[in-house]
Amino acid sequence: MANSITTETKTMLFHLVGHSLFSMPLELPETIDWEAVISQSHAQAVSTLAFEHYQELGLSEELTLKLKKYLKKCTVSNFNCFHGHKYLHEILTKNGIPYCILKGAASARYYPNPLLRAMGDVDFYVPPEYTAQARDIFSAEGFQFKNEDHRYHISIYKDAMRLEMHFAPIALPQSEMASVFFEYWSDLLEGASLVQDVFSEYVLPSDFHHGFILLTHFQAHLISIGVGLRHVCDWAVFANSFSNDEFVALFEERLKRVGLWRLAQVLSLVAVRYLGMPHKPWMGEDYALATALMEDIWRGGNFGVGEKSKSIEAMLIADSPTASIHKSRIVQAFRSLNIVVRSHWSAAKRCPLLYPVGWIYFSARFLVRVMTGRREGNLIKVYAQSGKRKKLYRRLRMYEAEKIEKLKMEN
Repeated sequence: MANSITTETKTMLFHLVGHSLFSMPLELPETIDWEAVISQSHAQAVSTLAFEHYQELGLSEELTLKLKKYLKKCTVSNFNCFHGHKYLHEILTKNGIPYCILKGAASARYYPNPLLRAMGDVDFYVPPEYTAQARDIFSAEGFQFKNEDHRYHISIYKDAMRLEMHFAPIALPQSEMASVFFEYWSDLLEGASLVQDVFSEYVLPSDFHHGFILLTHFQAHLISIGVGLRHVCDWAVFANSFSNDEFVALFEERLKRVGLWRLAQVLSLVAVRYLGMPHKPWMGEDYALATALMEDIWRGGNFGVGEKSKSIEAMLIADSPTASIHKSRIVQAFRSLNIVVRSHWSAAKRCPLLYPVGWIYFSARFLVRVMTGRREGNLIKVYAQSGKRKKLYRRLRMYEAEKIEKLKMEN
């Protein structure tokens, strides 16, 4: 479990990553459980960063061989992902389909060495009016599809190539902030530009849109299954690329309007405290909140590979990653159960009487799975942790219009 990892293991991993990104001084203790550090680097998706200079660490021969094998696998995966970016650009451009990379190469270019950034799917945006044409093209190329009923994207895959085509904003907030969100998203392609690097060329978002995408993506996964140290690194190298005045001019007013300025500040302080990123005045000084956020990040791990209970806790926090987090956990539990019932029993949309039956059935099924070991879950702990997370997220003021006015007065 994530909370059983020692402070020494966490500190060593922070120092290794900080050393790679920001030349953080690296002090090696006399004794350290390197297997634990390596294991956590995998869980947080930062192995290539943490062990960029593994030859200097004095690892045993056996551990060195194991680590080299894993790092080689990561490097090959990253190369394949960059090839996916290249292929995507060529196939869409050839067919006259406008697009923009959402993360991937857009994030990697801010790293000292782009190949050290852990890559996954190739996420890209295509306007809704072009998605049917794009789908036909990928189908003709032999790709398969899944998640075709998803509200925001379709997963596309062939052999080792994994693409994710987005046709709507990521994590659209369910509040008055939605109109501001759409306003920012609407000129994504207009602000995008063709960028050439050592691997290929691709259409990447503007600095503002990239920062906006990083924050909304981080927020959505933070409240649901969890994020890892890799997501902190993506934000850290990006935010550090601006001077204080540049960042304020580009982001402060617009992020306050959509309720993400506080998150940008605190996430940056996480990178300052734990990774050695230089501090800038716009970040503020709320290190207590940054510490609480880092604890929550660590528990989740990269997309929830840490404590699996975070996804269950999320059902007591909000209907979705962008819904209000101010409802009581009891009310929220029933709202989340309603979503479960609708997703499994579509007839419930026409017959509301099925909801109470579903509450009983799906709750009982979950308890049986927990009792038989088929599902992780300590319900007492889940309830306690969900309350702790709710308090943390409220302090971050994400997507809260009324809090934005308060922030203007404070600043």
